[in-house]
Amino acid sequence: MPKYPKGVSVRETNVEGSEAKAVFSVMGMTCSACAGSVEKAVKRLPGIREAVVDVLINKAKFCSTPVSLT
Repeated sequence: MPKYPKGVSVRETNVEGSEAKAVFSVMGMTCSACAGSVEKAVKRLPGIREAVVDVLINKAKFCSTPVSLT
C-alpha cells in the first residue's frame, strides 16, 4: 500500500532563477469542484506559480519559485 502523499520533486533552472516542480498522487478525489478548490488554495501560497489537480489521472502538479520569508 503506497504512503500518502507520494511525491517526486524535480528542480529546473530558468532565466529568473530556479523553479521547483512537484508531482503528487491524489487518492479518493472524484469531484472536479474539489480539485478546483485545492488548486485555488495552493495558488494562494507564497511562491506557487502553478497548481494543477487532475482527478481523472489522480495527479497534482505544483510549480514554485524560491521565496524569501524575511
